[in-house]
Amino acid sequence: MKPHCFPSAALLLFSLFALPVAGLAGEIGVFLEDHPNCTIRSATGSEPCRKDAVISAGDIIRTKQAPASLSIQWLAPASTRLEPVGSGQYRVRFTPPEQKNALAMLGDLLGFVRRAGRVSHSAVTRDAFQAQPMLPGDGATLVPGQPVSFSWCTPGVGKISVSTAAGVKVREIAVPQGKHSLSAQPEELGMVPGASYRWIPVGAAAEGGRITVLAEGPATFLAGSLAQIDQGEGSAAQRGLKKAAYLQFLTENYSGAYRLGWWQYSLASELPSGELSAEDRDTAQLLKARGANRFCQ
Repeated sequence: MKPHCFPSAALLLFSLFALPVAGLAGEIGVFLEDHPNCTIRSATGSEPCRKDAVISAGDIIRTKQAPASLSIQWLAPASTRLEPVGSGQYRVRFTPPEQKNALAMLGDLLGFVRRAGRVSHSAVTRDAFQAQPMLPGDGATLVPGQPVSFSWCTPGVGKISVSTAAGVKVREIAVPQGKHSLSAQPEELGMVPGASYRWIPVGAAAEGGRITVLAEGPATFLAGSLAQIDQGEGSAAQRGLKKAAYLQFLTENYSGAYRLGWWQYSLASELPSGELSAEDRDTAQLLKARGANRFCQ
């Protein structure tokens, strides 16, 4: 019988625990304490401005306080503003910086994801996301020269097939018997930068998906950004956490060019937990959960 798959890590979290978790796509703030006489109005309804309540771009905050006095951890303070839309009402506006300036926000975005990790840890255990992921995910962006894990749910897959967007087969590659994953660089599968493809585990037509190989310009920018993180402060584990958080920010805010959740998942999965604080282990778990597009059940 074919295993079922969850559509996203977020659904896994909500379906198991039915509790709010910060750090998901579109969520850019989290309250650090309760604020009376304050509500957050979103497309799905209203809720109090309580500790750990999340805020998304476009939400309206109703409060009798001055906006600057609200205790909020923002994903990117310099790119966020509260626009007055009525008496005591403020719409949350978020404008991502130019991609070339995104790395300068690393401290803020890692602080936000750390806060989100603490919130999520109150709702889940560290074993909640140990299911087999489906990678690299439909619509993923691969990176020239960077190994990517192809993984699926259906047993008995003997090979994976890569075709052009027009359906012309490019290459097939054998899967070791009994394996549910295979690691390869785009070049090994006949893929070239800037082109779009589709991959499937042969015999599992409902799995696989569209993939694109990053063009030379964005790939060079990405490599330079990650190199700067590697040259920065902190242990190798801490730098790996920063890179995973940075990839999430690129994916969620510049998805026209980057869909790098598969790499984010890989980085977060490979972090040596013994070299991270309890806070950063929670952060790594959230980044891992957010990185996978779907999970097997």
